[in-house]
Amino acid sequence: MIERKPILADFDRIEEFARKFQHAEPTEIIQWAVDRYPPRLAVVSNFGPSTVVAIHHLAQIARDVPILHMNTGFAFQETLDVGDRIAEKYGVNIIHIHPELTVEQQAETHGDELYKTNPDYCCYMRKVEPLDKALAAYDALKRRGSSGTATTIW
Repeated sequence: MIERKPILADFDRIEEFARKFQHAEPTEIIQWAVDRYPPRLAVVSNFGPSTVVAIHHLAQIARDVPILHMNTGFAFQETLDVGDRIAEKYGVNIIHIHPELTVEQQAETHGDELYKTNPDYCCYMRKVEPLDKALAAYDALKRRGSSGTATTIW
């Protein structure tokens, strides 16, 4: 097992890690992360092709690593269905992250179609803020940047 180092020091070593794993197989990289960051490791996925490939490899190594999905309330049902099929096929734990306000509550408070009238604020409320709160429980995905937002480290 790899000795766990302080996470902030790891953040400063991203380029070193990138060189080290430049030609590594996905499972080698994932195994390294699973060994280095337990239990504060997670994968964030919108169920697109690149993260489905990562989930496929992760499931071969550590099915208990949570898969975080940001459900804004505007997702297509087909997207949610893909998530359900992934959980069933790979036996992984998908955690759906939701904004503080439902779509209906947001419309009551800020008017209909905030995504059109103030898209930055809408995205902040429905994506950035809830995801930042969820990522506070994990090390291998975020580090507080000077702006206060989460920064991906791999």
